[in-house]
Amino acid sequence: MKNPSSNEKTGPASFERITASVPQSIVAEAKRRVGKRGLSQFVARAMARELIDMNRADYVAECEKLGGPLDPAELAESLRMLET
Repeated sequence: MKNPSSNEKTGPASFERITASVPQSIVAEAKRRVGKRGLSQFVARAMARELIDMNRADYVAECEKLGGPLDPAELAESLRMLET
């Protein structure tokens, strides 16, 4: 599973400026909590977490494709192992 916080070609710390439309209430709450200068890091961490969640979903889907439905207890244990 690829680490979403690194770039294989340029290493960790390569940045790209983006534009995103986000509900004003969410932006206001995020700025209140992390400050205006912390907003980029906040968004980057949120995007990284979302990519990790998507990778986990892909992993589960691939496992189920190969071996059928997963036992809920085994699935929970597998997801716990992926968090470390």
